[in-house]
Amino acid sequence: MQEDSQIIEYIRKNRREGQKMLLSLYKPRVHNLIAGIVSNCQDIEELTQDTFLKVFDSISHFNPSRGTLATWIYHIAYNTAVSFVTQWHPLNILSINDNELDISNINDAWLDQELSCEKEEQIQALENAVSGLPPEERLLITLYYYEGCTIADISRIISASPNAVYHRLQRIRKKLYIILKGQ
Repeated sequence: MQEDSQIIEYIRKNRREGQKMLLSLYKPRVHNLIAGIVSNCQDIEELTQDTFLKVFDSISHFNPSRGTLATWIYHIAYNTAVSFVTQWHPLNILSINDNELDISNINDAWLDQELSCEKEEQIQALENAVSGLPPEERLLITLYYYEGCTIADISRIISASPNAVYHRLQRIRKKLYIILKGQ
């Protein structure tokens, strides 16, 4: 992307204009990604700032042949947030255990139809169900459906194979379906 290469060039030359461009373009997205993992507003703000400090410090390591600038930044944000959560805040999440669900008999075409909502109450129910997911699952849904990342991009961000990402997304969608049908 032309804008990304210009931003990188400006930052590498220590021009504040590049930092401002990068922040205006990516800060809201990084903030949302981190908010999908961390719930405390102050922690989200701090981790967003930490992410961009890391980005600015290591911009020389960015390699466009390995992915987009957005993917690289998301990877840094993901690792920053997950490290914070695992080191300082053990997860205390009430969620449905995958072992308690029978998702084997739900086919994908039917699932697509059931999860595509048009009514306001359905949309709200889906948002509530997504917010009740564990942070890693919420992150995958956020990246794929809200941020428009490809499975390949997500696999780079979370350091998992594309096949694993695909199957996790399928399992999460089935879990959401069961949650919504149980309401």
